[in-house]
Amino acid sequence: MTTAGKTTAAEINSLLAARYPLPKYSLAFEVPDGTGMNKMRTIDAVAMGCWATVGVQMIGHEIKVSRSDWQREMQDFTKCYAWKQHCHAWYLVAPKGVAKLEELPPSWGLMEPAGKGLKIRKPCEINSTPQPVGFRMLAAIMRRLQTTAPVAIDHQIALRNAYQAGKQEMAATFKYQNERQARDYEELLKAVATFRRNSGVSIDTWSGDDVGREFNAFQQIIRKSIAIKGLAEHASVLKEYLDSLQPANRTEGPSE
Repeated sequence: MTTAGKTTAAEINSLLAARYPLPKYSLAFEVPDGTGMNKMRTIDAVAMGCWATVGVQMIGHEIKVSRSDWQREMQDFTKCYAWKQHCHAWYLVAPKGVAKLEELPPSWGLMEPAGKGLKIRKPCEINSTPQPVGFRMLAAIMRRLQTTAPVAIDHQIALRNAYQAGKQEMAATFKYQNERQARDYEELLKAVATFRRNSGVSIDTWSGDDVGREFNAFQQIIRKSIAIKGLAEHASVLKEYLDSLQPANRTEGPSE
């Protein structure tokens, strides 16, 4: 947990939440310095002391989890000024080995994960006269507090759980539909094979015109067969009728 590069920003956020618990503090993460087109810089975490016993003060935090992240930050320390000027205290929060004490600006403090908490390795300088927070920055803070308050977090967790449950249900539905389609396809293949075996016709090598012509020819054969059968039946009836017209003694010789 204390080795550089192995601690995640989410883990540091959890440690900050433990360090600044409600209702003594109010804590928000990833807060821009304004809303809409008016935002320029974002602070990683800002805590506001709400009780006199802990000090009614704003504490800013820059979070870095790798040496390379911190080295990029060192190239321009003025980027934090948009937020730092409004804070009573300013800390870098990073795993051990990410930042060296001599690399920190004089006013910066340093917190490092240690065990289940955060240890102040270097105290910061206290700014007793921070610049007042404007309404745009206040609106941004309030907005982020809405999404990081315990009730909002519980709501987000419930939404995430519902989303995962929905994904699982959809996956089960798609699986059932795919299996059913596969069974229907197998039944169709069996039906085609039975048709091919009984008719001698392979529909997968015939065009639609071929099938149509053969079906029409089959119908003509059926019609002719029915007609021939009808003629034979009529001929049989006619023969019986003609036979009935012959004299009963047609086998006797001529009379004298």
